[in-house]
Amino acid sequence: MKTITLSIAAIIVLSGVAYLVVRDTNALLEAPSEESALTATHVPTLLRGAVMHIPLGETETDVTIDSYASGDAIVLGGATDEGESTVTVFIPEFRDDFTQGAWGIVDGTSVYVPTYVNFGGTGQFFMVALFTYDAETKTLIHKDLHFVNDRIAYDGMVQSEKDTITVMYRTHAEGEAMAEEPTLAAQRILRNAQGKLEILE
Repeated sequence: MKTITLSIAAIIVLSGVAYLVVRDTNALLEAPSEESALTATHVPTLLRGAVMHIPLGETETDVTIDSYASGDAIVLGGATDEGESTVTVFIPEFRDDFTQGAWGIVDGTSVYVPTYVNFGGTGQFFMVALFTYDAETKTLIHKDLHFVNDRIAYDGMVQSEKDTITVMYRTHAEGEAMAEEPTLAAQRILRNAQGKLEILE
């Protein structure tokens, strides 16, 4: 497996889901030294330099998250070349005003992060990434990646109970063009089963 880390050279607008927002740099926090002190506000800082394992056919490729800034808009992300394929990860910038629930969830040492993955085509595949937080090294370790749907509008997630989250989003209704803003409300309930995300509903 070949891994090449690249800075994102341009902001790619997600079809129908351009979720670039202004980042308040004062809101980002340094990593806490104790696991119990970790909150979602710490996560954007911790994501820089984190490695994600992205499925690619029958294998996988590693993408290291860096950041690219253009004016006041920031996207966390990274890209890697694997053979003839370029895999790019986009992470919506942290904010606290999602229409339903939160940008991401911290449940003890488990961290759930919204991501979009592009494999070089027109699709923007929304996935929930599961990390664990290592308080000793102050790093996030990628454990799993769960595909939700293609070109959705992400509305947030909530913690239903211990090790369980509910992801809220909108997908395209019948007859809606993929380039249009999706309008059909949907949700996905996921359980963290020892580092693997399983569908409950």
